[in-house]
Amino acid sequence: MRKHIALLSALLITLGASASCGSGSSGSESTAASGKTDIEIPSSAMDDASRALDEAAGKGAGDDSGNAECDDEAVTVLKDYVGSMFSGDTLKALKYMYPQKIYDFLAENGGENAFGSGVSGFELDEMRIGECSRLAPDTGYKTVEDFFNLSASNNGIDGVSVTVSDGYCAEVWFRITDGTNTDEDTENVVLAYIDGEGWKVIPLGIEELTDQVSKAK
Repeated sequence: MRKHIALLSALLITLGASASCGSGSSGSESTAASGKTDIEIPSSAMDDASRALDEAAGKGAGDDSGNAECDDEAVTVLKDYVGSMFSGDTLKALKYMYPQKIYDFLAENGGENAFGSGVSGFELDEMRIGECSRLAPDTGYKTVEDFFNLSASNNGIDGVSVTVSDGYCAEVWFRITDGTNTDEDTENVVLAYIDGEGWKVIPLGIEELTDQVSKAK
């Protein structure tokens, strides 16, 4: 599942930049759509995703001490991001990932197709937030700021100057099913508080993110 959830983080820095960032080019996803397609998400789909997340949070087998270290609002944004992914609302998921001006660029340039097939056909069975640690202010904040600022400048998006004032590295465990098969995966994500924007989810571990940024400079 990693290649689906982490796809757009690599995609945006790569767009308009000469550096190759990570594995495999996602050519069809990086092409701007010629016209927008409205996505109708049944309310039941969002309700089911939200219910699955709420039930998963109460199942207990996660690392409670790790959970307690994460800001409650950051955890809520992470849960909403995952819920949006599994309900098929790609544009809503992008709102949890990017500052407003970058989101606007994506929404106007085929962002609804950014994840390709993404997690289509999968249902979220269970989710747990495990270890959660503070993002290092001296290096981690700068990495996140560079990620968003490079994403903007490499795509000709003006007026983006991100300042990070809080952040976490979190480990997220999923169990998903496609109706026949069940799969489990653990993802590392960065949760960053952007001044004037709020909490954002970067679906990469800090080491992967640092590597992406260094290759894009």
